[in-house]
Amino acid sequence: MLPIPLFANSLTRMILILAIHGFAMFFACLPVSEYARAEQPLYMNGDQSDQVEGTQIQGQLFHDGLKRTYLLYVPATLDQSKAAPLVMVFHGGFGSGSRIARHIGMNRVADREKFLVVYPDGVDSHWNDGRSTTASGADDVSFVLALIKHISAEYRIDQKRLYATGISNGGYLTQRLACELTDKIAAFAPVSSTMPVALHASCRPTKPVSMLMINGKDDPLVPWNGGELTSGKRMGGKGGVVISVPETFEFWRAHDGCSGEGVVTALPDTDPDDGTRVDESRYADCKLGSEVILLTIEGGGHTWPGSPEKPRMKKRTGRTSYDINASQVIWNFFKQHHL
Repeated sequence: MLPIPLFANSLTRMILILAIHGFAMFFACLPVSEYARAEQPLYMNGDQSDQVEGTQIQGQLFHDGLKRTYLLYVPATLDQSKAAPLVMVFHGGFGSGSRIARHIGMNRVADREKFLVVYPDGVDSHWNDGRSTTASGADDVSFVLALIKHISAEYRIDQKRLYATGISNGGYLTQRLACELTDKIAAFAPVSSTMPVALHASCRPTKPVSMLMINGKDDPLVPWNGGELTSGKRMGGKGGVVISVPETFEFWRAHDGCSGEGVVTALPDTDPDDGTRVDESRYADCKLGSEVILLTIEGGGHTWPGSPEKPRMKKRTGRTSYDINASQVIWNFFKQHHL
């Protein structure tokens, strides 16, 4: 401890001692190294700020006669002499790549973990996601393949570590990609979405699928028990019919041939004021090392858990959970899986 001046009176000496002790405790709590951060548990919240250090690039390509656009984030920490993972993030209906990039804090995770993130834009702000009501839209599955090829021509991409995530309409598309591109994408993490009835009938993946689902039990737009998407349709969405969250989870468990009983764990209530709790249901004993995980947000709505940006329409979307940082959780899941 630093010496206390001999001329200080007893009150002054006490104040100085407390101040020095406080500074010592502050610096003791700082992370020791980048390696120490890499060792964080799966559900540590991490840095939730939206300040980033890398470069955001607005790009475009022509596919099927359409000009398609995207936002690519390249971390300043990226070693471009090595092949890097690529995370594809698909926005919800009426959204955009730049909007969801601001909303979810994935770029901060990319800064720490050194991967590329691309935020594509849907045609007319929507994706052809496997619902019968979106079937007349663009061929977004072939667009995803074209986008991967396009970015791979500019950057060294590890083709065994391609990942897909998204929310709502983008989450439905993520489910569709899990059905159709299992030979290209290593793991999937849809948020606030289930599986459309039409997709459920046709989904025949060619190999086991590592799947992490994150769903709010009180989602007002994607019904936990399935059925018609009436609330979203009233807001101008595409509508359609979906199966329930438990049925979707069971579909992936059965497809992966997971044996034994699933393990359910109540995660710590790290933010008691957000009105939510998180339960993890996990099947890990699955074919070819695949995993199937469902994070149930009790009290959670149609939101991205841990988002650094508050929802603008809270009454329509419901509560956001801050017990987990979904972007960090998704990456912690992704990095355990590769083709």
